[in-house]
Amino acid sequence: MLHTFQEPLLRADQVAEYLGLSVNTLYNMRLRGEGPTAHKWGGRSGPLRYQRVDVEKWLAANREVGK
Repeated sequence: MLHTFQEPLLRADQVAEYLGLSVNTLYNMRLRGEGPTAHKWGGRSGPLRYQRVDVEKWLAANREVGK
């Protein structure tokens, strides 16, 4: 089944800025399995791309609730 994206994919720098993180921190979180789901394009050395919906889901699941 072919998945079609409804919105343009976001670059790592766009996601990092949106989350208030450095790109390095975002990459390190990915390596540890802690960041939002990313899609790798073009093989091992290809760029990471993120769907906005995945970033939003990750934010909702990882927000800290105030006391």
